[in-house]
Amino acid sequence: MPFNSGRNFNLEYSGRRYVAFLAPYVAIGIILGLSFPLLASLLEVVRVGDNVSLPAFLKAYGSIPLVLKIAGPILLGLVGFTLGALSLKRYREQAAYAEKLRIHSRELEQRNQALSELNEALDSLVYTASHDLKTPVVNFKGMINMLKMVKDRPNSGEMINQIVEKLEIASDRFMVTISDLLDVSRVEKQLDQVNERLNIQTEVQTVLTNMEEQVRKSQAKIRIEATDAPGILIPRQAFQSILQNLLSNSIKYAHPDRTPEILVRSFVRDERLHITVQDNGQGIDLKENGDKLFRMFSRLHDGPGSSGVGLYIVKRTLDKAGGTVSVESEPGIGSTFQLSFPKPFIP
Repeated sequence: MPFNSGRNFNLEYSGRRYVAFLAPYVAIGIILGLSFPLLASLLEVVRVGDNVSLPAFLKAYGSIPLVLKIAGPILLGLVGFTLGALSLKRYREQAAYAEKLRIHSRELEQRNQALSELNEALDSLVYTASHDLKTPVVNFKGMINMLKMVKDRPNSGEMINQIVEKLEIASDRFMVTISDLLDVSRVEKQLDQVNERLNIQTEVQTVLTNMEEQVRKSQAKIRIEATDAPGILIPRQAFQSILQNLLSNSIKYAHPDRTPEILVRSFVRDERLHITVQDNGQGIDLKENGDKLFRMFSRLHDGPGSSGVGLYIVKRTLDKAGGTVSVESEPGIGSTFQLSFPKPFIP
C-alpha cells in the first residue's frame, strides 16, 4: 500500500517507494565516500607545502589507490542503506504504535459514549421506576382503604365491585411497568450473544406465533415479502425482540375504523440489508413527536397497553448492532418503520 505519512500504518511498501525512502540515506553515504579521497588529497597538498593548485591536487588524488576510491563510496553507501533501513523500521514501529493508540482511543470514545447512554437510560429508568411504580402502589393503598370503609356498609356490593375493578386495572398497569423495566434491563445483553444465520420469514412467523392471541383478537392481516433478501446474521433474541416490538405496536395502535394490515419486507440496497414494517394504523405526528419517538417511556398514544419502551428497545438494539431505524408516518394513514443493517449482517 502507498506510503502516506503515517495515515496508513500497515506500510507495505512497493519496490519503488521503498527505494525512494532509502535513496537519500544511500546517496549521502556515497557522497561522503567520494568526498573522503577528495578531502584527503586536499589535505596532502597542504601538508607537503605545495601551492594549492589543480595539478598538485590531481597528482595527490591520483596517488590514492583506486580500490579505496571505489570501496569508500560502496561501504558508506551500504552504511547509509543500513541506517535508512533501521530508520524505516523504527518509523514503522512508531507508526504502528500510533495506530494502536488511535484504535484504543476510538474504542475508549465508543465505550464512553455507551456508558453515557447507559447512564442516561439508568437515570430515566430510576425516574420511571420511582414514578410509575409509586402511582399504582398509592392507588392500591387508597382503594384498599376504601374497601375497609365500605365493606360493612349495607348495599355496598356495587361500590365494592367498582373498587375491585379499579384494583385489577391498577394491578395490570403495575405488571406492565414491571415487565417493561425487565425488558429494558435485558436490552444491554441481547447483542452479547453469537450471531446466527437466520431466515427472516421464519423469524417473523415465530414472533407471530408467540403473538397469536393478539393477532387473533385484532384480526390483523399480515404479509411477509422476504424473497429478495431471505437471511440475516444477528443474535436471534435481539432480532425477535425488534420484530416483536414493531409488530406489536402495529397491532396495538391500529386504526379503530379498519382492520390492521401489516407488510413486512426485506431487500438489499446499496450493500445494506433493509427490513420494513408497514401498517395502516393510527400513524404518528412526526412534527410534534419525532424528537421523542425513540425515548424510553415516551408514550405517544394513551391506553393501558401503551408502555413507551418498545421503540426505545428497537432503537437501542440497533444502535448496539451498528444498524439504524427510521420512520415515515402520517396521522390517520399509517406508519412504515425501516431497519437498515450494514454489510456484515448480510449472509
